[in-house]
Amino acid sequence: MRYLLTFVNCLLLRESYKYLLLGGHGMGLASTIFYLEKIGAKPKQIFWYEIIPPFYFYKSFDGLVFDKDVQNKVANRVISRLTLRVPCYQIIRDPISVIKSCVNASCFHRISVINTKDDMASLLIEILSKTPHLMFHFASMRNSVKHLILDVTYLTQDSIGQDNLQNTLNDFADRLGYKHIELSKSISVLKGTTFPRAFPHFFQFQNKSFVLTMEGRDNGSKEMDKDTFVEKK
Repeated sequence: MRYLLTFVNCLLLRESYKYLLLGGHGMGLASTIFYLEKIGAKPKQIFWYEIIPPFYFYKSFDGLVFDKDVQNKVANRVISRLTLRVPCYQIIRDPISVIKSCVNASCFHRISVINTKDDMASLLIEILSKTPHLMFHFASMRNSVKHLILDVTYLTQDSIGQDNLQNTLNDFADRLGYKHIELSKSISVLKGTTFPRAFPHFFQFQNKSFVLTMEGRDNGSKEMDKDTFVEKK
């Protein structure tokens, strides 16, 4: 079914994108997308559950966002039929830091069942064995879209960090024709502290359980310990 859903895009292609953004989990991609949306750059991730959604290229967006290596053969066929060459922005980070970031996030999402070093070791092996394509396939990810790349700008962790994101956004906006925004000095550009997301406030009112947790930047999602149930609090 996923191949059929993706194949629909082979029949209906409209090339109106203005840039490519390549990144991955644990690299600051979600924060970069968040601030590109703020300047009106309209980034849109191309893969959802390993498919390209039907009629994807007829939706309103400016940037093709890749967060993983393309392993769906039909999706590769769709991408190979694109011809418009545009600037490519690729987020880079050393692999060890990417792995640590993924493990730390997964650890806090499962804090109720992580009790020993052996539990942490098992989690590390699980992440490496089940989600390697989400992490640091820098070269293979870019190779799948090399025919669409006009030039490459590398976004380091420094260039999208607290001190330099303002300049990075300004340069991006000047080149591609977007508005400048003034980032608040009092608000961190980073994703936020993990502690209050992993340990939200649970309370009861009129015999019903509620949870108060921080809002995530990714489509308003909530982030918390996935293995703990509100009813048990």
